[in-house]
Amino acid sequence: MGTHQRPYGPRPRSGLAHALSVRVFTSLFSTRTPVLMAVPTHTGAVRTLLAGRGETSRFHVIGYREPDRPTTPEGLLDHCGLSAATLAAQATIMLKEHRP
Repeated sequence: MGTHQRPYGPRPRSGLAHALSVRVFTSLFSTRTPVLMAVPTHTGAVRTLLAGRGETSRFHVIGYREPDRPTTPEGLLDHCGLSAATLAAQATIMLKEHRP
């Protein structure tokens, strides 16, 4: 990580020295809108960092899941829910459910 990059987790409660400050986190993710995060890793670590901030209800995290069998790159994206079509559909659902 560069000197200005920080993980998404909480600075005050987690003890992570490089976590985003509340101000920076809020400027990136607002405080009221739903957020769809597509990550290239297992989702547990990201969810843990968000939970440390008390930010679980409006974040939907999608990431890597082990496939049951060998597959193509496109098949892996579909399996993980990371294809463009699946992400667009999920974002549409989240926006329809969002009540400002």
